[in-house]
Amino acid sequence: MKHGDRNMKFFHSKATQRRKKNRISGIQNAHGQWVEELEEVVEVAADYFDNLFSAGAADQMEECLNAIPNKVTDNMQEVLLGEFTAEEIKVALFQMGPTKASRPNEGFTTLLAKVELEGRITGVSICRGAPRVTNLLFADDSLLFFQATPKEREVVAKILQNYERASSQSINPEKSLAFFNNNTTDIQKQQIFQILGVKEVVKFESYLGLPTLIGRDKYHTFAYLKDRV
Repeated sequence: MKHGDRNMKFFHSKATQRRKKNRISGIQNAHGQWVEELEEVVEVAADYFDNLFSAGAADQMEECLNAIPNKVTDNMQEVLLGEFTAEEIKVALFQMGPTKASRPNEGFTTLLAKVELEGRITGVSICRGAPRVTNLLFADDSLLFFQATPKEREVVAKILQNYERASSQSINPEKSLAFFNNNTTDIQKQQIFQILGVKEVVKFESYLGLPTLIGRDKYHTFAYLKDRV
């Protein structure tokens, strides 16, 4: 406290140096040109992130829509085609979470359901007689379940490609992982990697704080949760 003013001057100097160090004075655009004007730097950065996960024009929306059953009546369609008000827009936006954004995702699950009904993918079941599951959606994660056969991997790859072109959203392979059971051969794994561009994960330790793989010894699997309570 005795040398408070001197300390403030020291920390202010450090903060100023850090601000200068973190400042972007220029950036290289997609054409290899160096730009330094603030407006140009902002434009280059915005274009980079706009194109980072963009899958091009949304030119396959019809294929996704054709898989969705028609549930809109003539009266519903008349209301939907009517003029909307600013209050309706406000209500719709405020219903979303503060960190969320509207995006097309219904078509993805519909395409999966369609090929499942057609018998083109089989999914997995937890026990004999249980219904088969082809996908689970939780938060921002999509979990797909299918057999590592040439037929099913081609179907899944086609669905992912159609969804990308329909939604204009590119799937990030760096954040996509594949988990195989013990019966999957190395050749089958390599074929999955090649066609889907994903990486293998040997074991998921946990997901959202809970173990992903549970055996018969459930007591010891969840024993750590008791210690946290």
